[in-house]
Amino acid sequence: AEEREEAARQYLAKPAFALKDRDQKQTLQQVLAVLNDPEFGALFGPNSRPEVSISGLIEKDGQKQMINAQIDRLVVEDKTVMIIDYKNSRHVPKDLSEVSMDYIVQMAAYKMVVQQIYPDKEIKCALLYTREAALRPLPVEALAQALEKVSLKTHAPKKQTEPKV
Repeated sequence: AEEREEAARQYLAKPAFALKDRDQKQTLQQVLAVLNDPEFGALFGPNSRPEVSISGLIEKDGQKQMINAQIDRLVVEDKTVMIIDYKNSRHVPKDLSEVSMDYIVQMAAYKMVVQQIYPDKEIKCALLYTREAALRPLPVEALAQALEKVSLKTHAPKKQTEPKV
């Protein structure tokens, strides 16, 4: 843990970032609060990956579209996949009603694409607010409602028919 803290301190002190001492300390505290919180253990464990690029087909208003995105953190377990998106907002929502609809739609779209990659796994989504080390899981119902609201759905390819002989 001490090595991790020192590495983070040196990283934040790089001249290219031009961070004031106060900002370096604040950022370091926020990062360490997340990394050292036992609730987030699996998020940073051996089954997790940072910055995972994804792409897949979706439909918007009946039109096929390609979606490309980068997931902040992806945790792949035996039966589940967890999609985590980091948020650094000053306002940390107390519950789902305070979460931005844009964030819910974003995560619902990610879920659609990841479900195409892992069709036999349960896909879960959550927002990790780094300023307070607060994890906000997004219920399946909220994700589905968000997709309906913006007319997004998974692209279902048309079945090929056998040629007549």
